[in-house]
Order: sequence, then C-alpha cells, then structure tokens
Amino acid sequence: MNPVEQRVLQMCQAWAAFRDNPAARVLVWRIQEDALRMVDVFIEMQKHQTSLTTGDTFILFKTPYQHGLQYSRALKESLAGQFEATKESLAAQGLPVDWAFNPATTLDAPAGVAQGLLSFGSKYHQVLGHLTPVFMPLNVSKALAWEQWLQGLLAMNLPERLRMLVIEVAEYPKLQGLLAQPDPRVVLQDLNLDMGVLAQETFAQEPPKGPAGVFRNLLMGVVTLAEKGKADQVKAKAADALAFTRQQKWPDQEVAVRVLVAGALLKEGRHAEAIKVYEAARQAADVCVQSNHPAGHKLVLQTWFGQAGAELARGDERAAAASYDEAAVVAQRDNNPILTIEGFRMAGFCLARCGEREAALERGQCAANIAQGLPPEGRALTTIGTCLVDMMRVLDAPRVEQLQRAKLHLKQRMDQVRQRTEQRGAELAAQAHPDALGVVDKEQAQQTQQAQAETRDMLQRTLAGASPEFTAWVHQGDALLGPDWLLLNDLALPPTYVPPEEAAQAGGPSA
Repeated sequence: MNPVEQRVLQMCQAWAAFRDNPAARVLVWRIQEDALRMVDVFIEMQKHQTSLTTGDTFILFKTPYQHGLQYSRALKESLAGQFEATKESLAAQGLPVDWAFNPATTLDAPAGVAQGLLSFGSKYHQVLGHLTPVFMPLNVSKALAWEQWLQGLLAMNLPERLRMLVIEVAEYPKLQGLLAQPDPRVVLQDLNLDMGVLAQETFAQEPPKGPAGVFRNLLMGVVTLAEKGKADQVKAKAADALAFTRQQKWPDQEVAVRVLVAGALLKEGRHAEAIKVYEAARQAADVCVQSNHPAGHKLVLQTWFGQAGAELARGDERAAAASYDEAAVVAQRDNNPILTIEGFRMAGFCLARCGEREAALERGQCAANIAQGLPPEGRALTTIGTCLVDMMRVLDAPRVEQLQRAKLHLKQRMDQVRQRTEQRGAELAAQAHPDALGVVDKEQAQQTQQAQAETRDMLQRTLAGASPEFTAWVHQGDALLGPDWLLLNDLALPPTYVPPEEAAQAGGPSA
C-alpha cells in the first residue's frame, strides 16, 4: 500500500472497532487540521469496492451551522440533494429510485433529520450496511449550540444500524461537553494521521530522478524535523540540503532551506541566530533577483518579513521597524500591494512602540495611500483596517478603548441574539410551526439590526469629541472600507476592552 492507502486502512480499522461496539452510536475522530483532506479521501473510497471498503454507507455533511433550525433544514435538503445526484448510480445497480422525502414537511430539528435518515436507511437497508452521517461543518457560529444539536440527535435513540461520525479538529475543539460526560454511546478516537510524515513517505517510495529527486528527499527530511524536532537537529539535517543547493547552483532552494532553519530557531526563542539565518537567506535571494529569477523579489520579501518578526520577538522594535520598511519597499517592487500595506502597517506599529509618533503616522499614511489604489473588494483582503485603528490608537488610546467597549457590547448582544434564536427555534419546532425557520430568521434579523443600531450610536457618541486628526483617520476608513467599517470589522477593531493601565504599559498598539 502507498502511504495514503495505509492511512485509509488505519481509518477503516478505527471505524471497525467502533462499529463492533453495539452500544456505541457516535464516533468522534479527533484529527489535526491538516488531515481534514484524509476524511474526504476516506469517504470517497467507501463508494468503491476495494480492500479499503468498510461495507458501510457514509453521507458527508459540511453544512455550516448558524442555528438549529437552519442547520436541520440544510441537512435535510443536502440529504435529498445527494440522493438525487446518485439516482443514476442506484438505477445502474438495479436499485429502486423512488425514495420520497420532502425536507419541508418534516421538523427543522434533530428529529426531522433523524426522520430523513431513518427513512432512507429503511428504503435501502439491504445494501447500506451501517448508514452513517458524517458531520464536518465548514463553519460553526456557536460551538455550544452545535454540540447541543448533536446531543439532540443522539437523544433520538437511533438504531444500531444508524451511526454518527463527527470530526473534531484538535486545534479548534468544539465538543468538550459531549466528550467530558461518560456516555457509552459516545466514542472518541484520536487519529494520528501525521500528514508531514505522509508526504515524506510518499516521496521516499518514488525513486529519486535526477538532482530534483535527490533534493526533494533532502528537503522533506528538513521539513519533518522542523515540525517535530529540535532546532539543532534541523540545522544538522539542513547542512546536506544546503550543500546540495550550492552544488547545483540553486539559490532559490537555498532560501527555502534557510527559512525552515530560521523558523525552527524561532520556535526555541533563539532570535539572534534566526536573524543571522534570515540575513544569509537574503544573500541567496539577492542572487535570484540579479539573475532575473521570476520569484526573486518574493524570496527577498520573505527574508525581510522573517527577520522583522524575529527582531520584534526579541524586543528590538526599532530594528524590526527598519526591516518592515525594507519589506514594504521590496513588496512595492514586486507589485504586491497587500504585503506593501502590511509592511508599512507593521513598521508603524513598531515605531509607535518606540514612542516615535510622527514616524508611525507617516507609515500609516503610506499604507492608506496604497490601499486607495485598490478596488473596494481588494481592500477587504488587506490589513488596512487594523492599520487605521493602530494610528487612531497612537493619537488617542483611551478613545480607542471606548470604541472597543462598544464593540464588546455588540458581541455580547449578538451572543444573546443567538441564544434567543436557538430557544425560539426549539419552541417553534416543538409546536410544529409551519414556518418556524422563516419566523426565526426574521426575528433574528430584527434583533441583529437593533443591536447594531445601538452599537452604531455608541460609536458615534465616542467619536463626537475626538480631535480633528483622530477623526481624519476615521474618515479615511469610511472612504476605504465603507461607513460601517468600525462596526462590522472585528479584525480592525476587536470587541475587547483593554484597561488604560495595560494600554499604557504596552506603549502603543497591540500586535
């Protein structure tokens, strides 16, 4: 088996162990974020008769969770849609295609979803094996609400032939409550699929063809150690790769290796060493520029941003500001406005922490000028909003804190709206209201508008007494990002409150 097949086999064996437990109903696979693609591969392989087929039927749902009614309706519609898409395949197998299910005539609740699944399972029970909905939502508005929805489906006392598979991303846990309480129906499996090792094993199985193949294997060894090894191990492993890049006269690949080494050093707080490695990487990147390498400026840019980050982590804001300035200049040469803005933004941030107010504001204005040349949809992809608030904080930190308190008010109000929506949806679903989803969506929209109006008023009152210079930065934001940018852009103006004494100790805008 190739490395991918080996991991699918690992998943098949994990599934079989769960399936053989007659009391179990929900399997939670806890995996690393970079292994999500393996879930797709596993599900796809179950559609074909191979040695890696479990004999069970998996239906993948990536439906985002907003609230219980919406999620239930969307799952039912997805179930019906997936059935329609497989009718031709079912007919080719000699199976009936007359399963009838109308999502609108069942409850928009876990019970309605269970009804749809049970109906489908009953229709095709002879060929399905265990019918298994796989829940892997692309986005979850409120983890606790989604978890409670899953518990509601579990409470439907599902038959043994209907199991659930739920994907829990280790970096972003959402199922603490479900997993904390002892329940024989819920099984947790930690799947260590190790995608970095998978890549290394995949390359190792292929015989190296020429210098590129040899270097590929050398580089993968460095990558694997950079993820899990010590910095000194990475340096030792990188020595062979660096020697090979020089032998082949590949300065671009030398940059890649050195950046990996610098990253490993930074993880251990070895800032001075990392800075030297970035400087050496830039020498190789400069060779690429001189030889008209198409990615030459991008490689130089990478070394300046890396060095600036290391200098900032070391506490040398002045040196970091100079490096970010250099990064902004290189980004302009590379016609990269997004990173140009980011370079100027971070240079301004560092200078503000050094107490150089005018120099910081100058960098902020440079960033705003670059953003002005972008189309509105392009500006939304940049950090210009954060930059503008940083400049406002340079001028009047207490007033920015008041703005943040207004945003915190909005966040708290929206949490209340979501909670009311869940409660209201449960009430209407229990009453079998004919248009529960429409009612809830309308009420939620009204409550959201009210909460935003309250916050908008709080923001305007806070801005009313601001200095003309402060107000000018707000107006630049209005022109670049729209009149509600402070209200709607949580990245620019986070919904948090920083006490004045903490802000004073920080000396300026927060990273």
